[in-house]
Amino acid sequence: MPAAEPAPLPRSVLIVGANYWPEESGNAPYTTALAEDLAAHDVEVTVLTAVPHYPQWSIRAGYRGRLRVRETRNGVRLVRSWLWVPARQSALQRALFEGSFLVNSLSARGIGRPELVIGVTPALSGAMLARILARRFRVPYGLIVQDLVGPGAV
Repeated sequence: MPAAEPAPLPRSVLIVGANYWPEESGNAPYTTALAEDLAAHDVEVTVLTAVPHYPQWSIRAGYRGRLRVRETRNGVRLVRSWLWVPARQSALQRALFEGSFLVNSLSARGIGRPELVIGVTPALSGAMLARILARRFRVPYGLIVQDLVGPGAV
């Protein structure tokens, strides 16, 4: 039996997750590689992400004090949202961190209607945003689980 033809790539994808280039550790390199590979295959890619803050847990210079930053890198349109970055980690601090990214990203305008939304964890807000935005745009969504927040909290 001949092999089935692969499904065609969508024309436009929205990737949602708190970490992206220029962050060099955590899940940022994987999310960046996914977005840039899709863009290299003529997919219109928008990434809704946070301002760079990891692994130093401090917003990088050039991004501080800005509610929204729009950039394009390697064919990928980036829409960065401000988030509150805690000085210390605790369950409450993490909830505030996640909530600030969720609320600020939901208010992002001009991201366009994708054919597919992909959420990236461990930021639970990325998974929630993917579901909310997929419902808003009436398109399918998927989740990429790079890590789990629960074991990391321990």
